[in-house]
Amino acid sequence: MGVYADTLAETQALLSKEQWGKDVASGSYSGNRTIYVYAPGASSGDAAIHTYTGAGGYAQMFSEWRTANPSVTSGDMFDLWTEWNGISDSAKNTEIDRHTAFITYYTRKIAYYQAIVDNGEDPTGLSLEEITDIEALKPE
Repeated sequence: MGVYADTLAETQALLSKEQWGKDVASGSYSGNRTIYVYAPGASSGDAAIHTYTGAGGYAQMFSEWRTANPSVTSGDMFDLWTEWNGISDSAKNTEIDRHTAFITYYTRKIAYYQAIVDNGEDPTGLSLEEITDIEALKPE
């Protein structure tokens, strides 16, 4: 692939990651998603401490975990459950908004690079949004 096609593929992967993050943070997706929970500080190759497959995202995952483990009062999963329940709705919404902003940013970048790829990896003659304008949208 050419440089534009490579950048397009990388940006599409980043968009998918942000969409997944928004979906599980908000719980607003249809069908089931699998969420793997790893211990803080886990290394590559470590086993998940909890796996959830279903709808409802993190909120439903933690609710079901707690229902199944009402007497647990310590451990990594308990600590994560406690942390999740300590996050305000406002903070959760801020995180969802951050994902949404990245989705908008990556979607515009994809349109830019897709047009160039479709034109044989050549931006000549295309009427494109300025990449500097797109980059200015990148959330912090």
